[in-house]
Amino acid sequence: NFRILRDSAMNSESFISFRIKNFIAQDASVIYEDFQSNHKHQYASEKFQSEIDYGNNLYSIRADGNLEVKLINLNGFKILENKKFEVSTSLELNPTDASLDVRSALLETEEARFSVEGFYDFGKSSRVDMLLVSEGSEVKTVIPLLPNAVGRALEPYKTSGNISFKLRVSGIPGTQNGLLISSDFNCRNATFTHPQTGFVLDSLFAEGVFSGNTGSKGQTDFSLKRISGRLNQKSFRANLSVRDLNNPFIDTEFSGSLDDVSLSRLLPQKIIWVTLNDSFSKKMRPTVNKHALNAGMCDMAN
Repeated sequence: NFRILRDSAMNSESFISFRIKNFIAQDASVIYEDFQSNHKHQYASEKFQSEIDYGNNLYSIRADGNLEVKLINLNGFKILENKKFEVSTSLELNPTDASLDVRSALLETEEARFSVEGFYDFGKSSRVDMLLVSEGSEVKTVIPLLPNAVGRALEPYKTSGNISFKLRVSGIPGTQNGLLISSDFNCRNATFTHPQTGFVLDSLFAEGVFSGNTGSKGQTDFSLKRISGRLNQKSFRANLSVRDLNNPFIDTEFSGSLDDVSLSRLLPQKIIWVTLNDSFSKKMRPTVNKHALNAGMCDMAN
């Protein structure tokens, strides 16, 4: 609320520099909204301690503390809702170019450790390029990073095992293409158990790719390759590709034993009916014969 420094007719050799130590923010909150791009961010912190160096019109900031991400909403793509982190970061702020350079940032929870680096131009272009990397996080810590529909579907499951991934967010918000969100990941010896249906997927190994954008014509694609594991104690191998999660086209390969019990637990009758009813004309009124998959070959096309 106070003007401390003013522009003056200093020559090009004049400069000012200073350092602020032990700068502490307590019970702080930040809310950012961009109505045009439909972006909303909410953050809160009980305590953050930082050191700020200023020189050559650059602010170098080193900060440590706790951070609660209440919401990151990128045109309907929501991630990291209500997640708490311990944060250690090094930033460089350039007020002339209106840019923020995240040199390094470490985000830690009880189950996972993430590293972040990237760049944000909040001036004319509003370009964003951020990379989030995790090595060996527990599966349950990654579920909030998934699209809402996928994350909600996995919420009832008890999970164990590790997953490693790289998540990149890049582009210009508010444009037709919006932000490109892409991720490469792999899971090792993961287990998914549904406490109500008795569904058990264990010894799961897989490599995956996820990509989507927040633009007006955004499409989200998802694929899993070289999947292997056990479904209700029966070994299998598979590949899965889902193009456009909002209006999905599914391409899958499955090799293994799949009985009616496994199928009903994997895809309850309501889900099967809704999927088929959305994919085909109502005149066809498709039905599912659970016993048809008890043994032998099952070929499905078109």
